[in-house]
Amino acid sequence: MGISGVGCIGDWSVNLDPIPADIFVEYLRLLMLVIRLGMGITGVVALWIFCQRQ
Repeated sequence: MGISGVGCIGDWSVNLDPIPADIFVEYLRLLMLVIRLGMGITGVVALWIFCQRQ
């Protein structure tokens, strides 16, 4: 899956030169935001469960 994804990105960069790099950067930013939010929510849930057990 990862290899095909890289291949698709490569094809995009050949077809539309400057645009996909921007899309890729935005995608990475969004991914990092989602990971941070997920970690934050996980931490809150873990804290809530921890407090419930006390």
